[in-house]
Amino acid sequence: MANKYQHMKIQKNIKQEVRLKAFYFLDLALILGLCGGMFYLQDFIQLPIGHFIVIECLLFALGIFLCAKPSSNGGHRNLYTLYCLLKMDRTTYGVQSYKKGAN
Repeated sequence: MANKYQHMKIQKNIKQEVRLKAFYFLDLALILGLCGGMFYLQDFIQLPIGHFIVIECLLFALGIFLCAKPSSNGGHRNLYTLYCLLKMDRTTYGVQSYKKGAN
């Protein structure tokens, strides 16, 4: 009996995210959370329907933007980039020299 796993390829990088078509479930949860949060706030803050629709469209666009992967940092989403920007240590500074021959 031959080894049935002989021709099987083992992936080196296994993603931990579950995918549905082109979106990940985390992305869908973020977008639905932003839009659903606005429906929840509508109970507390009464807005005219025009303002509500505009804010809902802006939150949907913000959710899509946060889920997008920029070309400059293709491995991470804009949400992770924003998280790193907010949590970075502002007390340490890296000094760079742009002179020729300087380290």
